[in-house]
Amino acid sequence: MTGLAEKIQLSELSLSFILPEIILAIGIVLLVFTILFKPSTRKPLAWTISFLAILLSIFLILSKLSSYSNPIYLFHGQLVQHAPALLFILVCDVAMLIGLLISLPYIQKDENVFLIVLLSILLGCHLLCLSANWLIFFISLELIAIPGYLLAAFKKEKKNFEASIKYFVFGSFISALMLYGISWLYGITGTFNFYNAAFNEQIQLNQHAMLFIAVCLLLGGLLFKINVAPAHAWSPDVYEGAPAPVVAILSVVPKIAATGALLFVCFHLQTRYGVRWSVLIAYLSLFTLLVGNLSALRQKNARRMMAYSSIAQSGFLLMAILNFDLQNLPVVIFYSIVFVFGNYCVFLLILHTEKNGIEKIEDYAGKGKKYFWWIFSASVGLIALAGLPPTAGFTGKFLIFTQLWEQYQVRPSALWLNLLIVGIINTALALFYYIKIPYFAFLKEENTAVQTETTSKKLRNFPVLALVLALLLISLFLFPSMLMGWLNNFNFALR
Repeated sequence: MTGLAEKIQLSELSLSFILPEIILAIGIVLLVFTILFKPSTRKPLAWTISFLAILLSIFLILSKLSSYSNPIYLFHGQLVQHAPALLFILVCDVAMLIGLLISLPYIQKDENVFLIVLLSILLGCHLLCLSANWLIFFISLELIAIPGYLLAAFKKEKKNFEASIKYFVFGSFISALMLYGISWLYGITGTFNFYNAAFNEQIQLNQHAMLFIAVCLLLGGLLFKINVAPAHAWSPDVYEGAPAPVVAILSVVPKIAATGALLFVCFHLQTRYGVRWSVLIAYLSLFTLLVGNLSALRQKNARRMMAYSSIAQSGFLLMAILNFDLQNLPVVIFYSIVFVFGNYCVFLLILHTEKNGIEKIEDYAGKGKKYFWWIFSASVGLIALAGLPPTAGFTGKFLIFTQLWEQYQVRPSALWLNLLIVGIINTALALFYYIKIPYFAFLKEENTAVQTETTSKKLRNFPVLALVLALLLISLFLFPSMLMGWLNNFNFALR
């Protein structure tokens, strides 16, 4: 009985450390009950619950970070709370909050279902970053993936269903491979907990090919979520077919959480095999950069261009976590925030102009005056994604390249140097498609064949959110220490 009482006490103590996750879970339950209300009451209530849940989560995470010291092991080590995980979770929360603001004018029915799915994805992102057990890790990924399949078909149109089915088929296949890899890892190490000493000891002792294959299968699920080539084939069709607010959210939130999870997993897999995982991630980064940028060059549809842009940005995120040195985590977080703000700036323009019948890049010809502030904000986002001044995208890529050069100096290798050169070339190459929209909008004559519709009053509103994000991108270029100085205050130890 004494042992049981101790376990209950430990569990109760652990619960106090996962209040953000509990609040999100309560929010999901409350959203389910909003179905009982009349439509006139249901909509404002559902949105209020969702915003409050995410804002409370952000507040609690910031309060945890302000008093953070060392990693905290929860539920007998099944979850681990540490500063790196909290920072990735915070970026996911902020990205989801912006996603809700973007979705608010566009989701006119089934709001409670939409919001339940979004909060479920965010809860999955939280648990994925905190996971120390392979089974919780897998369940968290599925909690992100399955709602994503539903969101892709949210509009209930043929194009949306096709996108959702492709997403589901690819995702199910990758999940099966990942679960198979986890079973192999358990057989090799004898434990599901990848934070404990027994796992690390077995990783050091085992040198056979089965370990390498098992980890490759495991990483497949994360690479699918990060949208890394060759696990990228689903994304262009999903980006083109899914509802635009859904694409905006799915392009950033799961990617940030999966990047954090990949960093934590690879950190625990290094030791004797550390160089091998770095080499694998380096080749994937190089391949992803080339696939994303070269494919984006020939895209005529704005959404498909952003799909391949997202793939290319995944290559830079992999480059940022390449050496698994947690002291470089501020660079990863900084670049992740830049990616989130830049991506949303562009998708706000796409959301606005699609209502006016503009889908292809060429359709923006001569629309610079009509949609000046929308295109201006999107242009700042595109410049940030390209990595040019005066935006924080330049600072982010400069920090990544500097980090890679320092790694090359410490451990000279042709691969690191080639990756640095390819990264710089791809940054220049990306300009040719990132400047397409502003080029057509401001320097080309309007195509009279494109008939635009009259937009609703909501859609004609001044793009406040887009301009705020654009100003933040410029501010972080002028004053990067605002963010980097804050990030450098934390202890990034995982053990």
